[in-house]
Amino acid sequence: MILWVAVTCFLSCSSETDRKADHAENEFAHSPLKDSLPENPTEMSKAGADTTKYLFEIEGLYKLTDTIGDCKMELRIFRNKKQFNYQLKTATRQWQGDVLLSFNEKKDGYYITLKGIEWSEYEGVVDPDEQDEQPEEEKALPQEVQGVLYNNEITIQNTGNSMNYYVKFGDCDLKYIHLIKRAR
Repeated sequence: MILWVAVTCFLSCSSETDRKADHAENEFAHSPLKDSLPENPTEMSKAGADTTKYLFEIEGLYKLTDTIGDCKMELRIFRNKKQFNYQLKTATRQWQGDVLLSFNEKKDGYYITLKGIEWSEYEGVVDPDEQDEQPEEEKALPQEVQGVLYNNEITIQNTGNSMNYYVKFGDCDLKYIHLIKRAR
């Protein structure tokens, strides 16, 4: 008799837990936040003035956290009509252009692309098998800089390695550039 009560309680308790989990999953699947987030990066960048379509506030002034040598950097992201734009200043140069956003894999942050910034150096991916066979040719410098935007921080990998050599900002001697939002 006691065994029957224990089994009955176990079955009814576990089915109640399963029903609650299913209900929570269904609620998330139909969440207004989930439905309002565009999947397409272009759509996301041009989503309009309604900031509820974003996980967090994008616009603002982001400044370099490490002040090593002459490496100074300031990035302002703002909205111009329905497009995000940027103004970027270093110690020696200035750029401005469009910003593109796309979700990261976990959809808890964004990949950010700053259009119109020519890299300082780029040799491309090195293939050890072909390195001696082909003459070295001039590679076109990429014209955009990518990074990761998460809450109030943008991280950009500034330099590559011996197998994929590049330098995005030559006047900044940092492997990773961390820009922290200081103001709106």
